Amino acid sequence: MTHSRVLALIVCAGVALPASAQDLLLPLEGFMTDDRDLPIEGTVDIEIRLYDAASNGTELYLETQRGVMLKKGYFYLSIGAVNALDPALFDASHPRATGPNRYLGVRIAGDSAEQVPRVKLEFVPFAVRALNGGAAGPAGATGPSGATGPSGATGPSGATGPSGATGPSGAMGPSGAMGLPGPVGPMGPMGLPGPSGATGPAGAIGPAGSVGATGAAGPAGARGATGATGATGATGPAGAIGPAGPAGVAGATGATGATGAAGATGATGATGATGAAGAIGATGAIGATGAIGATGAIGATGAIGATGAIGATGAIGATGATGAAGAIGATGPRGLGAGASVMYLERGSAGCAQQPSACPTNWTQVDLGADVADVGTNCRRTCARTDLACLVIKLERTDLTGAANPCVPAPAPACPAGWTSADVGRVDKFFANCTRTCFFCP
Repeated sequence: MTHSRVLALIVCAGVALPASAQDLLLPLEGFMTDDRDLPIEGTVDIEIRLYDAASNGTELYLETQRGVMLKKGYFYLSIGAVNALDPALFDASHPRATGPNRYLGVRIAGDSAEQVPRVKLEFVPFAVRALNGGAAGPAGATGPSGATGPSGATGPSGATGPSGATGPSGAMGPSGAMGLPGPVGPMGPMGLPGPSGATGPAGAIGPAGSVGATGAAGPAGARGATGATGATGATGPAGAIGPAGPAGVAGATGATGATGAAGATGATGATGATGAAGAIGATGAIGATGAIGATGAIGATGAIGATGAIGATGAIGATGATGAAGAIGATGPRGLGAGASVMYLERGSAGCAQQPSACPTNWTQVDLGADVADVGTNCRRTCARTDLACLVIKLERTDLTGAANPCVPAPAPACPAGWTSADVGRVDKFFANCTRTCFFCP
């Protein structure tokens, strides 16, 4: 027999909720090729093992499923369908385990070794264990008392103590209200944050208020003697020039200070040649201007008289009214961040001719994609929220009758008490399935 390779393994989020502590089923999907990388058709025997480590470790569970059907390389099975899968295997305190993590090992009959690497089980089986009475963790330490005076903030409550032993199960009847969920297991890796929303356009700037009238200038004082000119300081950067207001009425001119001594007059340049005079009567054309002689040297500047005292500044006019602020642009959609939740709603339909239900209240549609080909062809709506970390499960029933609407002969089970149904409808996988999506936001 040729060696086979399992290229992909998915422990599905849609688990079968147990009717008792020994009925847990974990759906497993995969894709298998031969040693030429061609998809395998037919049936194979598959060994399933659970360990407490990524390599070596303790074997906690073994099951062999025979005659598993392969269709174009894809296969589907439910772990626990042959040997009962005890939810207690996912307790961190399991007596045979050396740690809280669980890993899935798969070997194809005829192969000498398991596929590597093993697959780490993340959120789903631990959440199922919590929903079925998993033991709570130890109580947290009491926070320190606040100082006397105004009451300090209350410290966080410690975790709930361990639950009492469960009594024997009665006969199965209609589903009653579900009790409070046990502690949630570790959350799986978070998806990448969504893109930031576009910034809304800036509002229009309101009109500028009118400038008040300039007050009258006070009379200029007598001009005193000019002191020696100090060294000029470095020029600071120019501030932005605001809009000029209308000019106020000019104040009276102050008395002129004494004129400094005139500098020596520079030598007069040579006079250019005079153009010829035209005939008397009509004025002839003006002759070309002669070249200007060189400017004589400027004589030394006489001392500047003292600057007269500056008159008092007129009162500043009243400030014009501020224009109304422009409207704020619409806020762009918020990207995913810490505490985010994602939900997929699907319907078996090429080109999204039939779409799943709209996103629930408080959830935002992130994407609506056509021809999503996990195995079949589906229309997928992706919903998200960023304010809470919610649990999402899918409840499914496979219909092999070939009916046009599989949800009629094989309806999906109802959501557990306290959970909300987001969508129910036909989904294409290996076969036509009726799928109900439920969510719970603690």
